[in-house]
Amino acid sequence: MRQKQLFGFHWLTITLIITGIFLAGVIFLAVYIYNEAMEIKEQSMDHTISVILEQTAIKEVKDIDLFSGEESYHVLLGEDESGEEKIIFYPLAGKEKKIHSVNMDEVISKGSIYADWKENCENCTFVEINPAIINEEMLWEIIYYDEYNRYVLDYVTMDDGTRVEQYRFTKDFK
Repeated sequence: MRQKQLFGFHWLTITLIITGIFLAGVIFLAVYIYNEAMEIKEQSMDHTISVILEQTAIKEVKDIDLFSGEESYHVLLGEDESGEEKIIFYPLAGKEKKIHSVNMDEVISKGSIYADWKENCENCTFVEINPAIINEEMLWEIIYYDEYNRYVLDYVTMDDGTRVEQYRFTKDFK
């Protein structure tokens, strides 16, 4: 009788040890893959910054982000030699890169876009405003939750604030 109990306990212990080793391996692999992906992303952004500094009048990059629409772009905020702030859109696809840029003083400011949005959407919850580009048109992307708690992406032109596109997403699960 004692031998059967030890035999059952032995297999339970081995199963738990193997399961623990397997889970530790999966966690290690997930962390490794995440770190590798982040390193590749940082290298890509560093490469974009060096290209922008070499090929444009930008002398200082203040911020870099990613915009993903039909095409993906690195979006940079930088300053040229005279201190003018610019937004630069650097395409990630293709060998030949068509860099788009705009002076900040030639576009409607984020503050003005926010004020117009707030006036027209009183019961909404603001998230953020980011530069965007769709079909080579430079836009502001306004992200917020509307009065029905839908997640909204609103795209307006940088020159006059005219709406170009709008997407509304609802939660199916809670």
